[in-house]
Amino acid sequence: MSGSRYRERNNMGDLEGFVAEVSHLVSPPEVLLRLRAALDTPNVSLDHIALVISQDPSLCARLLRVANSALYGHPKRVDTLTRAISIIGTRELYNLALAIAASDTFGRLPPVAVDIATFWRHSVFSALMARTMARQQRILHPERLFIAALLHDIGILVMYHRFGNELAPGFAAERGQEHLLVANEHEIVGFDHAQVGGALLTMWGLPELLTQAVTWHHAPEQAPETAVENAIVHAASMLSNGATPGTISPYGPYDADVDAGVAERLGLDETNVEGLLEETNQEFLETLSLFMPH
Repeated sequence: MSGSRYRERNNMGDLEGFVAEVSHLVSPPEVLLRLRAALDTPNVSLDHIALVISQDPSLCARLLRVANSALYGHPKRVDTLTRAISIIGTRELYNLALAIAASDTFGRLPPVAVDIATFWRHSVFSALMARTMARQQRILHPERLFIAALLHDIGILVMYHRFGNELAPGFAAERGQEHLLVANEHEIVGFDHAQVGGALLTMWGLPELLTQAVTWHHAPEQAPETAVENAIVHAASMLSNGATPGTISPYGPYDADVDAGVAERLGLDETNVEGLLEETNQEFLETLSLFMPH
């Protein structure tokens, strides 16, 4: 079904209808559902949580790698899943497991026009930027912002898989500059990739505060809530697109302006941004290897 025909059939771009239509392609794996149920059980033991995760060997191995990475900076080797869970914390465990599972699930959708390696470099670079800004803002559990920024553009993978032929000419014309793609997506489909991403992450069980930050990362001034999380995900995405290793454009970095209100709220000036880029570059390659789809 073409984009224009989709709009006609679905009332000028029915976001809920589209998400329902593609949900079978990107449904959360069974292990996530079991993990969520375990974490919601009162007084659940770490051993039981580890048992649930161990039923998915790939997820188990990836969580151990993350626990041993610079993201958590643990001085000693973490060689058991229960120890990894205690380091990561049960509060963040589901979100981290979700991010790992989502990178694999959405990574299996080959999109038209979008280079998948470039996409994940942008996602990981944005995630590291967001975590650093969250720490600067003294946000509790800054890893939450890492996860939200890591997944903030998954709507692109779904939209450019489903409507790739219709959206590809605009992608080429705008040289992959995603803030310019939003209008093209609305024109052809009736909604944009940020809205799709937020809706899909709601389906996956990401907290509402973070799904809203994803939904409005291209229009922070229009967000119904003025949470600092919205500002951070927006700024992380825009700043990443201006960096060579972090841009989503296959044509190279470009000027993607951070909303003036967001820049003021986060205290982003030239010196601060340079520091953010330097810190992100130091951790980028190792972190990229952790979250690239397997």
